[in-house]
Amino acid sequence: MKHVTKKMLNLATAVAMAMAIGAPTQVFAAELVATKSKELAGRTYTFQKWMDAKGNATAVILDEKGNTVSARDLPPNTRNIMQPQLAQLLRTQDSRGRVIKVNVALNIPFTAPTETAQAGTVEISEKGKTQRLQINGRRISEQRYARVQAAEQQARRAQAIERFAERNAFVQAFAKRHNLELAKGALEASGSTLTFELKAEQIKALVNSGDSSVLGIELYREPQIDSAGAENMAASGIDPWALNNTLARGSGIGVYWTEIGCPDEDDIDAPYTRLSGTPHWHSEEVGDILRDVSPESAMYCRSSWNLPTSSDLTTLSPEVAVVNVSGGVTGATSYTTDDRDYDEYV
Repeated sequence: MKHVTKKMLNLATAVAMAMAIGAPTQVFAAELVATKSKELAGRTYTFQKWMDAKGNATAVILDEKGNTVSARDLPPNTRNIMQPQLAQLLRTQDSRGRVIKVNVALNIPFTAPTETAQAGTVEISEKGKTQRLQINGRRISEQRYARVQAAEQQARRAQAIERFAERNAFVQAFAKRHNLELAKGALEASGSTLTFELKAEQIKALVNSGDSSVLGIELYREPQIDSAGAENMAASGIDPWALNNTLARGSGIGVYWTEIGCPDEDDIDAPYTRLSGTPHWHSEEVGDILRDVSPESAMYCRSSWNLPTSSDLTTLSPEVAVVNVSGGVTGATSYTTDDRDYDEYV
């Protein structure tokens, strides 16, 4: 290994020297396979990857004059965790003394779940009856399968309870460390983004704290309802043929949706539970669509555009298997905390 490493370093030096004096690099039998430029501390550096005839890869760093630079001599790469729009707002006089609502994205070190992936096969007759069930290549009865499902659900809930306890301990320690007041419901949430109402000096202090758990800070944006309605369903070309199959009607499946509000329980066919909120026409429309495509599912609605809480994920039965949100944040042209929260949830 020492001999190979020395050989690779010699090759890198030779290639860089050849480039510096304008000599053809082909004589070293190395090929440039990738190059990228990056600005650090106001200076532009070029990062190259070379491959020799034997497949050995060598990295070369060049400064603006084409001189080789050691990685240890590069300026430190400082993280920019503040959203440009927020930074611009803080530079204006309007931000002085003003309370600004922001989202703070955290890196919370959860214990990895221990659930093992499994492969399953089901054969169903034209009349919708189960003819064969297999898990990991072994045939299993429906009764045995039901017991396996129940045991797995219990194990998932136990692990979820442990993860939420870890999350809340981390969140409380973070808020205490930075002398911040947690918003109502922060310890009921399941995500890793916290919403605060902070003054400009508090935001700047958080940015300059060097806390590695803070991945980003951005302006809070209130989600808006999606204008697509039930009248568009016909034009979507959805064919409800699968609903003729008794196993494809949503029985035993928990469907959760979050909206600006939630329908009364009399407005959605049972089983339906309103977890929070008051009626709104859009939530009723979305609820009707979800019920049409899953006539026998257990439906849950929570208002104010919230992902399922820790309590939702550990106590609701049937457990939440599908999450729907029919809204979005307007004016966002980059990856936001809203995108991150839903991606992480999935």
